[in-house]
Amino acid sequence: MNRGRNEEERKKGRLYRNFTSIVQSSGMGKSRTVDEASKIVFTLPFNIRDSKENAHYPPPDSNVRNVLHEQTRLFSYNQCRIYYLQFFRFVFSAVKEKLKDMGTFKNLEALACAWRELVYDAKQATRLEFYTLAIGNAKKDAEITEDQAEEYANASLGALIEEIDSKCAERPQTGDLRIVIYFDEAHCLTEQYLAYEENQERSQYMALCSVLSDFQAFDMMGLFLSTSSSLAKFAPAKAAFWSARGIGDDDLQSPFVELPFRNPAKELVIEGGEDTNLDKFCSITNQALLSRPLFKSRHKSRESDLVKFAKFKLCNGQREAYDADSYLAVITCRVMAEFPLHHISAANLDNARNKDAKLVAAHMRTVYSIPSHREYMRTGYSSEPLLAEVAAQVMHDEPLRTWEAFKNCLENELISKGERGEAIVRYLLIRGYDVARKWDRKSPFSKPVKLLDFLKSLFGEANYELIKQFKAYNVPGESSSTLEVAFKDAYVYFTHFVRAADSSVVTDVCTLVALSHGMAWQCYPEEADFDIVIGVAFAKNTDEALDRSKITLLALQVKNRKTERPVFVDADSFFTGKADTRPYIVVVVELGLDRAGDRVVVKSQITEQNYESGDHPCYYFSVYGCDKKSFGVLEKGKEGAFDTFLHSDDLFDGLPREENLKTAVKMLRPFWSADLCYVETAPEEHMEIE
Repeated sequence: MNRGRNEEERKKGRLYRNFTSIVQSSGMGKSRTVDEASKIVFTLPFNIRDSKENAHYPPPDSNVRNVLHEQTRLFSYNQCRIYYLQFFRFVFSAVKEKLKDMGTFKNLEALACAWRELVYDAKQATRLEFYTLAIGNAKKDAEITEDQAEEYANASLGALIEEIDSKCAERPQTGDLRIVIYFDEAHCLTEQYLAYEENQERSQYMALCSVLSDFQAFDMMGLFLSTSSSLAKFAPAKAAFWSARGIGDDDLQSPFVELPFRNPAKELVIEGGEDTNLDKFCSITNQALLSRPLFKSRHKSRESDLVKFAKFKLCNGQREAYDADSYLAVITCRVMAEFPLHHISAANLDNARNKDAKLVAAHMRTVYSIPSHREYMRTGYSSEPLLAEVAAQVMHDEPLRTWEAFKNCLENELISKGERGEAIVRYLLIRGYDVARKWDRKSPFSKPVKLLDFLKSLFGEANYELIKQFKAYNVPGESSSTLEVAFKDAYVYFTHFVRAADSSVVTDVCTLVALSHGMAWQCYPEEADFDIVIGVAFAKNTDEALDRSKITLLALQVKNRKTERPVFVDADSFFTGKADTRPYIVVVVELGLDRAGDRVVVKSQITEQNYESGDHPCYYFSVYGCDKKSFGVLEKGKEGAFDTFLHSDDLFDGLPREENLKTAVKMLRPFWSADLCYVETAPEEHMEIE
């Protein structure tokens, strides 16, 4: 926060750097972050949440909400500014008087801690006292000009900062922040507009920002906290900034979104142990501990209450009748849709931005970054097992609605065209897991599933009868066990997908971490060997202790092409630790190729001459097409549903008489190829114009 507050930049005339916002979805720790900051910097907290929402932390300052929001609804913009300036004038004065009763402290941090203890007491009595006093004085001194109000408020702030400095034995350095003023749940101020000039309107939030900018000569910072979807209101794009004063490109700071939460998963599972087992991974307690701070802080409550609460938060407080945005949240939480706003067509861009913002504001989607131009947010669903758990429950109860939500993602470009094939396969894999799970509602949805049951539900009974007899292609003849025998004690557990940053996570160690979250990897675009990796655990029972030596992979390559070409896969780098011969599975999904006869085909086994005994047995087969013949998990009526999204735009696709017309169409010269350079010209008698 000190950035942009030094004297040199002030001399350049840069304005509006003394306020910014913290924008993040619910439960990520916005309030607790500024609470922790208040232990370092002297802080004045204003929580202007509606008192009807009193179940939240921290409790609201209802009297301040009345001043900033309720009492100024009918004011003009300039009247509102005067009222705000007067309010802060008397708040600063009341705080200064309170400080006089306090002793001297070693430094600003020690003073900040002591002040925090005073204003964050359980009943907030001190805050109520001096806020109420300030409100009363502001009302008494209402007859004042705007220039006078600005002058008096600045003088009051200057006197407060002098008092703060006098209380510190070690004086703060020039340019260091003395005061942070934060406004929690400030989105209500962006929604109330006031008359301005020439039939224009400006919001209460704009008035408050302009008042804060009046204090730019001092070492103070204003922070606005909200889950609000109105990014354009809290931090408008440079081209749309609503200031009457000219400002440079960098003068309005982008919001802070960086609120990371500690994830202990790797520490817990990397070396294995009694608690490192599938049952432990699936427990609601583990799911809560691996999710955002909101769920961690509530994990001691009853499991059923915590699950209901998580579902309530994911679905924006709706109990049963969920809206379209809730189903969109459910499917994107599990299948992973990254909303590539910088690649979306103009026709779909506004809709995508609105959907993105709504999911952040009301459906727990995480903001990863906001570019300096502030035109959009980069967002997504991080791995939060508890959110994936409740999303799976909703998807189980409403498969048709979530199916429609997924189709809408594809239609509206919320999944980029280049990743549609992989997204469709992710959807099918999730459905395969869900069907194999056979949830009875008596326990959490998140449970390990036998790998063989998963393959059966995914590909269907007929295909599975072939698959289970497949042998490892890199083990010759009878030396190889069938897939059914090799994986009879194997489990999968994944309720959602996440993006792998690079190939470093495609190892047994990191995949054990993935299993602890119930997540599967969507590999990064440049990954040569795999597109999707699902962790597989070898265990006699789900309470058996796991370590890296019991982890293998089910890897998929997804192709959407018209011509089949060889696929080379190298999984040696996956296996770490002691040498062994853990088997693994590779599936090549040929979405764009139809095949007569069997839809699943195993790769031919090697000969004795090419066999190396140290190899990990690889069960390698291909699946052709994207209909119920290939994927038994596809429900009736959905066959061919993905054709539009997988269509390759081949000029010859869909010709009614393909074999007869293909040559004739090529003769129209839509493109040139070698055969066209040598083709005979059609006789003149066949070129009559009718």
